[in-house]
Amino acid sequence: MARRAGGAVVMGLVLVGCGAPATGHGAGRVVGGGGPGVSVTVSDDTVTWHNLVDPQVFPTSTGLYLAWQVSPLGRASVHDELSLVNRSTGTVAARRAVDGSVLDVIGAGGSLYMTVTTTSTESLIELDPRTLAVRHRWTLRQTARGEGSAPFSSTTLATTRGRLWVAAGHDLDRFAMPQAKELAPLPVAGAQGLGVGSDSAGTVLVVSVDNGGSGGWIERRDPRTGAVLRRSSPIGGVAGPQLGGLVGDDLWISNPTGNMGFVELYDAQTLAPIGPGCDEGVSTPTCIEGTNGIRAVTSDGYLWVTQLGGGPSRNFCGEPGGRVLASLPIGDDAVVVAVATTTFFVWTTGGSGGRDTVTEVPIPTACRTGASSTTR
Repeated sequence: MARRAGGAVVMGLVLVGCGAPATGHGAGRVVGGGGPGVSVTVSDDTVTWHNLVDPQVFPTSTGLYLAWQVSPLGRASVHDELSLVNRSTGTVAARRAVDGSVLDVIGAGGSLYMTVTTTSTESLIELDPRTLAVRHRWTLRQTARGEGSAPFSSTTLATTRGRLWVAAGHDLDRFAMPQAKELAPLPVAGAQGLGVGSDSAGTVLVVSVDNGGSGGWIERRDPRTGAVLRRSSPIGGVAGPQLGGLVGDDLWISNPTGNMGFVELYDAQTLAPIGPGCDEGVSTPTCIEGTNGIRAVTSDGYLWVTQLGGGPSRNFCGEPGGRVLASLPIGDDAVVVAVATTTFFVWTTGGSGGRDTVTEVPIPTACRTGASSTTR
């Protein structure tokens, strides 16, 4: 997920199986209505979408979806396009114009759910996952967080058993599934922004809170009622902590502090940091120092850390406890924006021209074998 207007994607993205990339050679093809020259090329083991403006990638249980900005950069009002991508050809199978900025997308209960923000509202939209026809729309709040989400920011959608959770401003909205029956929202006192995430089994619900000025905290909540079970100590920073992913009792967060940032491992039960903590200029397996843009995400029981311009020490896959398995072969102008079962997605910036690329790449074997090939 990426937005040029935001700061430095994920748990920024839904991380579930989406199959393998297309194979074979092909010339560029027009993939949608996203502007002149938007195209896709397919090689033996990679698929690349070209000339997108601020692209986002959502591998979900119902398919692979791309979103990108179709309105000119710099305009106050932003318009996106959401597209269902054909995994065999890389072309668009269905698309929908979006009046606003796409924040998050998740598949649940036979539908696709999308959160959208504009300058005046934030909404949840239920879509047909194949045609992208609108099934239902809810306005969640009248004063939105502002258009433009940050890459690898905390997700705004999560599912637990029988519930869909939506983080919207200072409220945690909840829906009974699979009917998507709207339940009473849960206000979060002191919150100016929220993120929400869950484990793969849908039995653990975590919420990140931005207090609007000096950081925030993390909460573990009942996965059905939303009642607070535990709250962390305050976490300082220029914004609230951003959820990165949950594997068992291992919870990764990202913490932009102003001049720098960290990704850090927390205990999901106690909501306390694991290890010696974060010190400026020092990285450990449980706390990796970087810029404000460094992010962590988990997928299929593995850890992924990424940072634009971060080099091999800040772009790697690893075990959920922080041990590095392999560095990722991406350039200084690129960052990982999504991870599926067998592939991951790399966003490469287009510079001031605003035209970016997204490439689907096979996951390195070392990222799945558990054999460490790099030490830190």
